[in-house]
Amino acid sequence: KARKPWRKFDIKKVKCHNCGILGHFKSDCKNPPKERALMAKGGDDSDMMLMVEVCELMDEVGPAPKAPATEVITLNEEKVYLHDKQRTNTAGHVWYLDMGASNHMTGDKDQFSELNLSVGGTVRFGDGRTVGITGRGTVLFELKNGGHKVLTDVYYIPKLKSNIISLGQLEERGCKIVLEDGYLWGYDRQRMLIMKVQRSPNRLYILNLDRVDPVCLLSSMEDSAWKWHVRYGHLNFQALRQLGQKEMVRGLLCIDHVEQVCDGCLVGKQRRASFPREGNFRASKALELVHGDLCGPITPATPAGNKYFLLIVDDFSRYMWIVLLKTKDQALQAFRKVKMAAEVESEAKLKALRTDRGGEFKSREFTEFCEAHGIKRYLTAPYSPQQNGVVERRNQTVVAMARSMMKSKGMPGKFWGEAVNTAVYLLNRAPTKSVVGMTPYEAWYGHKPAVDHLRTFGCIAHVKTVAGHTSKLADRSTPMMLVGYEAGTKAYRACNPSNNKVVVTRDVVFEEARSWNWNSTEPVYPISDEIFHVFYNDSERADNIDQPDTSAARSDARDDDARRDASGSSPVSGGVPGRDAASGATGSSSSGERATYPAPGSPARCAGGSSGPAPGSPPGSSSHEPESPAATQSPQGHVTGGPEVHAREATSDFVAGSSGARADSSGEPQSEHPPTPVRLRPVLDLYPKKALQKVNPVKIKRKGRQCLLSVEEPTKFEDANKEEYWRRAMDEELGSIRDNKVWELADLPNGHKTIGLKWVYKVKKDAEGNLLKHKARLVAKGFVQEQGVDFEEVFAPVTRMESVRLVIALAAQESWKLHHMDVKSAFLNGELKEEVYVKQPPGYIKEGEEHKVLKLHKALYGLHQAPRAWNIKLDRTLISLGFEKSPLEHAMYKRGKGKDRLLVGIYVDDLLITGADEEEIARFKLQMKELFKMSDLGLLTYYLGIEVHQKPEGITLCQEAYAKKILESCSMEDCNPSFVPMEPRLKLSKRSEASAVDATEYRSVVGSLRYLVNTRPDLAYSVGIVSRFMEAPTTEHWAAVKHILRYIKGTTNFGCVYLREKKEMVELLGYSDSDLAGDVDDRKSTSGVAYFLGGSIVTWLSQKQKVVALSSCEAEYIAAATAAGQGVWLGRLLGDLTDKEAESVVLNVDNKSAIALCKNPVHHDRTKHIDIRYHYIRECVEESKIEVNYVCTDDQLADILTKSLGRQKFTEMRGRIGVQAVK
Repeated sequence: KARKPWRKFDIKKVKCHNCGILGHFKSDCKNPPKERALMAKGGDDSDMMLMVEVCELMDEVGPAPKAPATEVITLNEEKVYLHDKQRTNTAGHVWYLDMGASNHMTGDKDQFSELNLSVGGTVRFGDGRTVGITGRGTVLFELKNGGHKVLTDVYYIPKLKSNIISLGQLEERGCKIVLEDGYLWGYDRQRMLIMKVQRSPNRLYILNLDRVDPVCLLSSMEDSAWKWHVRYGHLNFQALRQLGQKEMVRGLLCIDHVEQVCDGCLVGKQRRASFPREGNFRASKALELVHGDLCGPITPATPAGNKYFLLIVDDFSRYMWIVLLKTKDQALQAFRKVKMAAEVESEAKLKALRTDRGGEFKSREFTEFCEAHGIKRYLTAPYSPQQNGVVERRNQTVVAMARSMMKSKGMPGKFWGEAVNTAVYLLNRAPTKSVVGMTPYEAWYGHKPAVDHLRTFGCIAHVKTVAGHTSKLADRSTPMMLVGYEAGTKAYRACNPSNNKVVVTRDVVFEEARSWNWNSTEPVYPISDEIFHVFYNDSERADNIDQPDTSAARSDARDDDARRDASGSSPVSGGVPGRDAASGATGSSSSGERATYPAPGSPARCAGGSSGPAPGSPPGSSSHEPESPAATQSPQGHVTGGPEVHAREATSDFVAGSSGARADSSGEPQSEHPPTPVRLRPVLDLYPKKALQKVNPVKIKRKGRQCLLSVEEPTKFEDANKEEYWRRAMDEELGSIRDNKVWELADLPNGHKTIGLKWVYKVKKDAEGNLLKHKARLVAKGFVQEQGVDFEEVFAPVTRMESVRLVIALAAQESWKLHHMDVKSAFLNGELKEEVYVKQPPGYIKEGEEHKVLKLHKALYGLHQAPRAWNIKLDRTLISLGFEKSPLEHAMYKRGKGKDRLLVGIYVDDLLITGADEEEIARFKLQMKELFKMSDLGLLTYYLGIEVHQKPEGITLCQEAYAKKILESCSMEDCNPSFVPMEPRLKLSKRSEASAVDATEYRSVVGSLRYLVNTRPDLAYSVGIVSRFMEAPTTEHWAAVKHILRYIKGTTNFGCVYLREKKEMVELLGYSDSDLAGDVDDRKSTSGVAYFLGGSIVTWLSQKQKVVALSSCEAEYIAAATAAGQGVWLGRLLGDLTDKEAESVVLNVDNKSAIALCKNPVHHDRTKHIDIRYHYIRECVEESKIEVNYVCTDDQLADILTKSLGRQKFTEMRGRIGVQAVK
C-alpha cells in the first residue's frame, strides 16, 4: 500500500535512517534494525557489577585457607568435546556461541579476571569421558568504545580446547537471543544490542572477544572521571553522568565516560539474584512508609565493639539513616532516635514501618512502642526477604560500596563502621531510579546537595597542627587518613594510625592518589590483611547444575530466617555519617580523640599517583545545608544490619598485576596475557556428603590437643632452670613444703621402694589471659604406687556444678555476695597414714647426702591418696569451726541460722563462700588464715574456668576465654559464625559411609565442648548428639562439630544470667520433655530436663534414654521420672541450705497422657512393660514431693534440650532459659 505523503517531495532523494540507502523510509526498510548501542567486542550475560547487586562481603585475608571446603559441581555436556594436546596461543580470543552447552566454559586460565579455585567437580562430555572442574570465575571483556562487560559463572576446565559461551545461560539471565538471516543478535536486559555475529560456513557462530584487566585506580587518578568515581564510593559512570547532566547536585562537572570496571569494583562487588524491582504501594509523602532492616553480624567488630547496623529508608524520598549497634536489643533505641530526628526535620509523623520478622522487630518492647505511637506494622512473610526488597537492596548497595572503598585503599576491616557511614552519606547524594530527576537528599530536604567537598575515602590527609607553643621548625601538619565526614559539623574526620586517634578538622590538604602503608614496606597497592564480612541468607539457586545434598552439613546461614545475631545503637547517621561511638568523645573544630584503630606503617606513595597535595574545602560549604538528622551521641555504640544471605567462609587475595611473566600453580611461567588479578574464595566450610573423600582416617587440623595448654610452660627442669622467674617459683614451692613439714631426710628401709618426683610448671592467667604468676609444683610420680601397699582409699568429694549454680542462684535471689578463697599448696596439709618414700627433687639434691631419700609425713601432689588426705584434713577443720556438712552434698558446709547463715562450697582447694552477713564472712576468712596459708581472692570473679560477674542487677556466668581457646585449638578462630548449633532435622548415624576422622582429636574437641556446657545449656543437645560417635567418628560427625564451633564463634560472650529479684517464696520450677525415637541407630529417645530457681536456670540435662519407648507417652513418662529424681534432690538441698523445709517441686510436662500415668497407678497393655524404676515418680506425686502440671508445647522450655530447632524458635528459647550475651 503506497505511502500518502503530506507534502510533495522526491522519494528518490529520501535516505533511510536504518541502512543509509536512498529511495525509502526507515519504516519501510527490509534490512535488519540498526544497533541502538555500540556493538561489543565482548559479550555479557548481564549488566556490569557497579552498584546495586551484591553477592557477599569479603572475609579476612589469611596466609592460606585453613580447611577450605569444596563446592562440588556436576555437569553433563553431551555436545561438547575435549582434547588432550597442548594449547595453541591463537584461539584465546575466539569464543563459540553454543546452544548445546548449558554453561559458560573455558580451558584458558588467563581469561579470568576473578577465579574461585575452591569450586570443583566433574563434567561429562559427549564422548563419555569425564574430566575435572577446577574453578569458576569472571571474565572481563572490552567493548568497541573502550567500555567493559562482565561474563560471570564461567567454569574453568583445563582440558577443554575451546572457549564456549552458553546461549541458554545468557537467555536465563535476562538476555535476548535472535537468530535471523544468517546472523545472531544478542541483546542485554535493557534490550540494547551487545553483539551481532554472522554465521560461519560450518554453521557456527564465532565471536572474537578481547579480554581486559580491570582499570588500576592508582594509575588513573589523574583522570577527573575516575577521581569522582572513587570519591563517590565507586559509583557507576552512568549515575555520575546523570548527576552532572541533570544538575542534581552542586559542585560536580558533567562526566562523559564509558562504563568500565576498576580493580576495587571487581573485588568489592559481585552480582547475585535481584529482588523484585517494584512494589504494589509507593508512598506519596515523607514518612508515610519507612523500611527497616538490621545487617550483621559483621566481623571484625569496630573499635567501639559494634557488629551490626540498622538501616532505615524512607519510601517516598529513598533517604537513608544508618545507626551502628553492638547488640540486636539496641535496635529499638536506635529506631526511636531515627524516628524522632526524622519527624522533627520533616514536620510529619511516621505512619508505617516495614521490616522482616527478626526477633529484634517482633519483641514485646518494639511492638508496644509502635502501638503507643500509632505506627502501623508491615512484616514480611516467613522466608520471604523479597517483600522487604527496598531496604534489602539498599543494604547490599551500602555494603558493596563500603567494601569497594576499603579494598581500593587496602584498609583493615575494623574501619567498616566508618565506611558504611560514608557509603550512606554518598548514596543519599547519588541518583536512584525510584526518585526521578533528583537525589534522595533533595527529595528529603528540598534543595540540591553540595558535593565539591567530597574526597577519596581512605586517602592521605595532611591535618594542620593547631597545638599551641610549637617551635619555629616544628612540622605544621600531620599525615593522617580520611575516614569520613563529621556529623553535624562542616569538617572532615581523619584517623592518625600512628597513635590510633581520630580527629575532626577542616584544615586539611589531601593526596587522593596515596594510600596508607599498613605493612611498613612500600607496596604500589597496599593490601589489607583483613576485610570485614557480613552474613546473609541465600535464596535457592535455579541452575541446571546438579548440586549434591549437603543437608547433613549445610551452614545454617542458608536458613532464610537466619537474619542476625546481635545489634546495638549509636549515633544516627543520615545526611552526614556519624562517628564510631567507641570513646564517646566529642571533637572540636580542630581535633577530637575518639576511636582506637590498628597500628599502622606509614603513608605510601603509589606509583601511579603522582599528583601532589590538593587543597580541600570543608564539607558542606553551603551555609544553608542542614546537618545530620540526628547528631546526638549514644553511649551504646553503632548499629549494623542486613539481609541474610548464605554465609560463606571467604578469603580474598587480590594480587595487583605487574609487567613480566607470571607463574601458575605449577611454577611454569605464563606470558600469553598480562598478569591477571585472581581472587581465591573458599565457599563452604562444611563438607557436603558427596564431596567426602574416602581417606582413612582424615586428619583433623588442630593447633593443640588441650585448650588450656600454654606454649610458655617448659616441660623439663633443665629448660625452666634457665629462667629466673621459674627458679623463684621452685624456691617458693620448696619453701611451702618446708613450712608444712612435709618430709624429712632418711635412709630407705629394706623392703620399701622410692617414688620419683617431677617438676610441673604452669603459667597462671586471669579470665582475660593476663599473666598473674608463674607456678611451679613438685609432683610425685604416683603411677608407680600399688593399692594396698602405698595407699588405700582415694575418693574425695567435690561440689557438683549443679550445687554451685544453685548456690549462685540463691545468692542472687537473696542479694548475697560471693567470695573466693584459695588454699596455697593444699595437698601439702594432708596427713598420710601410709609410709611413703620419695626421691630428692631434681635440682635440689642435698650435697653429700645424695644416697638418702625423703620420708613423707604429709601428702604431695601426684600421690593417689593426696586428695583424700587433704579432704579429711579440711573436713575436720571446718567441723571444728562450727560448720555442719550437708547430707545431700558432701562438699557443701553450712554454719549459723537466719542472717548469720554462712555457706561454703569446696572444690579441692577452692572455697566458695556466701552469706547475708559480710562480717561473718570476714571472721571466717581470718579463722582459715590462722590455720592454713590462704589466698583471699575477694569477690568471686573466676571459678573453675568460669568467669563470674557480680553486678547490682544480677550475677552472670560465662566461659568466653575458654570458648575462644577451643576455637583457636581447632583453627576456627576466624570462621564464619552460625546462628544455631545444629542444623534443624539433622540426623547422624553410626553407620555413616563417610570417611573416618582421627578419633583421638575428635574426642578431645568434644570433651572440651562438654565442659563448655556447664554455662551453656543452649549447647547441651547438640554436644550430646556428637558425643554419641566417639568410638568411630566420620567426616559427617566432624562437620556437625564444626557447625557447633561456628555457633560458638558468634556467641563466645554468652552465658547464664541470675537476676537479683527478691521474692517471698523461692521455688523450684522444672520442665521435662522428650522426643520420640530420635536416634536413627537404636531408635531411643532423648530426655530433656531443666530446673529454674526464681526464674534462673540452675540445672539442665539432655541425654539419651536407656530403653526404647513405644509411644510418645512412654518417652515423656521416662523423661518425667528422670526429672523427678533430680527435682527431689534439688528441693531437699535447697531446704537444707536455707534451713527451711523442702517445698513441693513443680514439674511441667507437655504430654497429658504422661501426666495421667504419673497420677494414676494403673497398669494396662501400653504401660505394663515399663521398668519399675521409672514408676518412682508416682511415689513422689503421691507424697507431694513433685507436683506435675501441664504446659503447652510453646511454653515447654525443655524443648531446646531434645531437638535441633530452627533459628527463630531456638533464639526465642535460648532467651527464655536465661542464656544471653553477658558482656
